[in-house]
Amino acid sequence: MESDFKRGIYEFHFEITGNCNLNCIYCYNSDCKKPSYLKKELTFEEIKKLIKETKNYGTRLYTLSGGEPLMRKEFIEIIKELKGCSVSILTNGKLLTKDLIQEFKKYPQVKEFKISWDGFSSHNKLRLGSEWKKVEMTIKNLKKNDYKVVVNTIVLQLNEKDIYRLYLRLKKLNVNRWRVDMPFILGRYSKNIKTYSPPNPSRFTKVFRRIILDNIKSRNKMILEVFNVYKSKFTPSNSISFDAEVHPCEYKRELLCMKPNGDIIFCPSLNFALANYRKERNLIKCFKKEEQHNFLKIKTKDLKECMDCRYLRLCGGGCRANAIYEFNDYCGRDSTACATFPEWEKNILPILKKSHQKYFKKLIDFTGKMPPKN
Repeated sequence: MESDFKRGIYEFHFEITGNCNLNCIYCYNSDCKKPSYLKKELTFEEIKKLIKETKNYGTRLYTLSGGEPLMRKEFIEIIKELKGCSVSILTNGKLLTKDLIQEFKKYPQVKEFKISWDGFSSHNKLRLGSEWKKVEMTIKNLKKNDYKVVVNTIVLQLNEKDIYRLYLRLKKLNVNRWRVDMPFILGRYSKNIKTYSPPNPSRFTKVFRRIILDNIKSRNKMILEVFNVYKSKFTPSNSISFDAEVHPCEYKRELLCMKPNGDIIFCPSLNFALANYRKERNLIKCFKKEEQHNFLKIKTKDLKECMDCRYLRLCGGGCRANAIYEFNDYCGRDSTACATFPEWEKNILPILKKSHQKYFKKLIDFTGKMPPKN
């Protein structure tokens, strides 16, 4: 099969270190924190060369993440290398002091901070080493300094009860965007899943039904993105329908994702390497290597277990990361999507704009089978 991807680098998501000062219960990246892995991270000289190459490709949007990116000793020097670009920093916020925020004001390329916040008392239990009150104060300090703030939230059963109150707090703080997801069964979470269960799909969608209704009614400017459930900026023109001949993943292919050791990955949640920057020595060779990987050649029609599902054209079989981690098969199904979409149809679809309802209903195969129950 031939890949239908055309490579570009509009945006670069770069994990600059696996080191971290927290021990989150659901961390899918925890293996990158091991000393044996940290020794393999790209050097600062390699990073400078890499940034120069991406700029030559026209890249102007950069997200620096980890681990905890602020733990990289050359962090400020990396920021300096990105002069003239637009930089977003994905951080837990623990090291983001008032003085450091003032330091960043020297570098106008730093535009946005993505901060992790999972609730209130539950946040402290899930993100070990973090305190929600300090996270809130950090967000206030960032907003006072006119930075864009995105809050990333992972929902489990433990923090379901905090989610609506967290939404109200984020509204009050004038957060620019709220991104909500469920955990991936990888890394530390694969060991903790029995104790810290994923959210109940029915309760999850009902909580967000309430939030979406309030968000629409109040005309709140905060952008809301809930994985598999809702995007406040959705329009039919910017959506994807998963027909038989397209790749079953909506992740942006103009985005380059790289691990701290130089591994090029499909997205931040898929940890298998398509190529390695250190090994190949430049991006051109990396992209040639990447094109050979079978993952880029799969089509929606290859998801045999999903072909007669009523939601296939909506979800494309769900997240390929979940399929791999659950069933060791990137053509397998995503049980999280299987459990969520029936609840989405019941609780979320009826409250959307009429034009959006009409669009989604055209994609539902009402003669198809319901997805299997987990």
